[in-house]
Amino acid sequence: MVSSAAPSLAQRFASMAADIRQLIPGAEVRLFGSHARGEARPATDSSAHTAS
Repeated sequence: MVSSAAPSLAQRFASMAADIRQLIPGAEVRLFGSHARGEARPATDSSAHTAS
């Protein structure tokens, strides 16, 4: 049986940022909040900011 682990937040964020940069070249995509500070809990959501 092959078990596939869910991608980490860093992997999901990197993928999302790459997708945004394809749509908006030069965009800055930043993670902020408790995940960025390393204080996230299991039920914490993720917050990102995009600027072009």
